[in-house]
This record gives sequence, structure tokens and C-alpha cells, in this order.
Amino acid sequence: MAKSSELVMSAFFVLFAFGCIAASLQLPLGTPLEPMPGFIPLIVSLFLLFVSLAQFATAFRTAGNSKAVLGEQWKQPASIVVGLIVYSITLDFLGYIIATTGLSLLIIRIFEPQGWLRPLVIAIAVSVFSYVLFDRLLEVNLPDGLLRGLL
Repeated sequence: MAKSSELVMSAFFVLFAFGCIAASLQLPLGTPLEPMPGFIPLIVSLFLLFVSLAQFATAFRTAGNSKAVLGEQWKQPASIVVGLIVYSITLDFLGYIIATTGLSLLIIRIFEPQGWLRPLVIAIAVSVFSYVLFDRLLEVNLPDGLLRGLL
């Protein structure tokens, strides 16, 4: 049975996805063989829209079966959305590795709230691996931020 919180959150993510699509269209897209800064955000935003619409449709069909109201379940998705907003604002200043480590750590801690060492190691590993993959191997320019000159 779907809860009304699922309906509200999926509707929120549909709107969020449209905002992300609009923002990514402001950047040059390039082509699949030569992607530019807006290409990957557009693909991810379209995927988010598809998943959010599917979840909204599922929640809408089953919303009549539940009388639950939006309670404590909003905190995790709201924390992730706030984290993504902070990430997008600080990415250029902090740089990809530091900002992505922070966002990854937030997401891991939301879903696995025990301990700090393991999530921190995973967050750093994900950030460094994705930086090497995209910046060095695929030659996608990612912001160095505070680590400029060290990378």
C-alpha cells in the first residue's frame, strides 16, 4: 500500500527533475561521442524524471488504499535534495573530489547510519575513482577547486 508521502515525494522529484533538465539545457550538450558539460546532467535528469514519473504513477494508483500522512519519512529525501543543492553550489569552489566526497558521505550515512570510518573510506574511494575515470581517462574537465595544483 502506498502512503501519501510516496505520492508527495515522487511529485517533488518530478518537479526537481524538470528543474535539472532546464538547468542542463543551459549548458552546451555536445554529442554522445563528444559530450560537453550539459550532456551527462541531461541524461541523469531524464532518468530521474522517468523513475519519478513511474513512482508517482504507482503511488497515485494505490494512494486511495492508504490513509497515511506525510510524517517522518520526508527527512531522508529532503536531506539528499539539500545535499545536492549544496553540492551544486560548492562544486566549483571545493572541487570535484572534496564536494563529491561530502555528498557521497551524506548519502551513505543516511542509508547506513552506523560509524564514520567505513562510509568515509567508501566516499573517498568513490570520489577519487570517478575523478580518475572521468577527468583523466575520459578527459572530462572536472573542477579541481581547493586541490588545484595538487591533482
